[in-house]
Amino acid sequence: MNPFHLRQAVPADTEAVLALNHAIYGDEDYLPSVWQEWLADDASVTVATVDDAVVGIIHCTLLNADETWLEGVRVAPAMQGRGVATALVQQAIRQARGYQAAVLRASAEEANAAMQAVFLGSGFVQVGTYVHFVAPTEGATPDPPAAALIHQQTPDDMERLWAWLERSNIAPLAGGCYMEGMRALALTDDALSRFLAAGQVWTLEDYGELQALAIGGPRRRGDATRFSIRYLDGAVQGIGQLALHLRAQAADAGIARIDAHPPELLILRDALEGAGFSSAGRAPQWLYAQELV
Repeated sequence: MNPFHLRQAVPADTEAVLALNHAIYGDEDYLPSVWQEWLADDASVTVATVDDAVVGIIHCTLLNADETWLEGVRVAPAMQGRGVATALVQQAIRQARGYQAAVLRASAEEANAAMQAVFLGSGFVQVGTYVHFVAPTEGATPDPPAAALIHQQTPDDMERLWAWLERSNIAPLAGGCYMEGMRALALTDDALSRFLAAGQVWTLEDYGELQALAIGGPRRRGDATRFSIRYLDGAVQGIGQLALHLRAQAADAGIARIDAHPPELLILRDALEGAGFSSAGRAPQWLYAQELV
């Protein structure tokens, strides 16, 4: 078989890319819904070709000045095991360095041993494992005594909240990240400040002590508005009450479903299930990171 080559994707690749994706995932994948967005993301999609036929793709995007995200690795079944995925990932690393980013992150399903091996062989380190939970917003009824303890925080609370997060036992297990859809970004003081300014930080406090914290609110995805819990921390009972409170907030906003992508920890699973959430049926995602500086 002829060797493969890497090049930037162009609009004319659309039919071949969608056919490749369908051959791997059928109709159950997200790529068709984001492909045009990826193409519009300047020079962010690389394709592998053999004799001008597309046999692999990858998307590497700059999330902010310091962070990049790798996603959408697809390799034609006949080309798997021939180094295509490794070449695509190494190209994404070069691209992330070209962006002068500090870190590149990616995820792989827990059962995808081949992709995990590619990441580890390319210098990534596993930093966390995430799961996906969903809940309907209809019927969410917060417990009145607990609701009295829940507060929407403001930028004036920044110093106090950041000091509490720096002592968190959960944050390191989450790779120091929050989830924006299926992408992970660092939960920095700047990120917390933005969430506070947007009114998306909630706490449960009792006896003058902060017991739990949640970051959640509406987010746009294409033409749809979704309500997502981006981060959870604290004691299980407080987390559960905050999750229930955010279900009710989403209902008030006219959004029918809320989702959460917490680290795979028993206390978070118990808290979310107690608040009416259930597993979305997706495999756990292993989060990988590679420091670039």
